[in-house]
Formats: sequence, structure tokens, C-alpha cells
Amino acid sequence: LPDSVKDVLNGLSRILKSGVASLQTHCHRELFQACWEILLDKDFLDTYCYGIVLKCAGSVLHRVFPRIFMYSADYPEKYIV
Repeated sequence: LPDSVKDVLNGLSRILKSGVASLQTHCHRELFQACWEILLDKDFLDTYCYGIVLKCAGSVLHRVFPRIFMYSADYPEKYIV
């Protein structure tokens, strides 16, 4: 989350520090899921399942299947998307 959002959340006087941390975690998760929803639209999912034909070198047609690879770890400081 951007620092400006974290500043607004930290400025909420009625919420305890533990509540702010939970709220930040929730907002981060919702943002992450919204990004995936944008990326995984119907066109991408069709291409993911059925591939797309591309003309490669020498005018040879190849069916290509896009894939998304992720590496994740148990510790937040070690994850990569």
C-alpha cells in the first residue's frame, strides 16, 4: 500500500494499533486480489486455455500458451510476485 494510505489509516484515532495493522493487511489483500481480477480477464483466460497463434521467425506459426509463475515464501520479506 502507498504511504499516503498508511498515513490515513494510522491517523484514525478510534482504532487501536492492532486494529490498524489488521486493516492494513485487509486493504493489502483486497488490492492484491483486485489486481489479479484485472489481469485475469476473459480474454487472458481464453488465451491461457486455448493459446494464441503467433507468426515467428521464418513465417512459422506457433501456438503459444501464456503462463504466470509465482514464487512465494513463508516470510513477507522473502516473497516475490
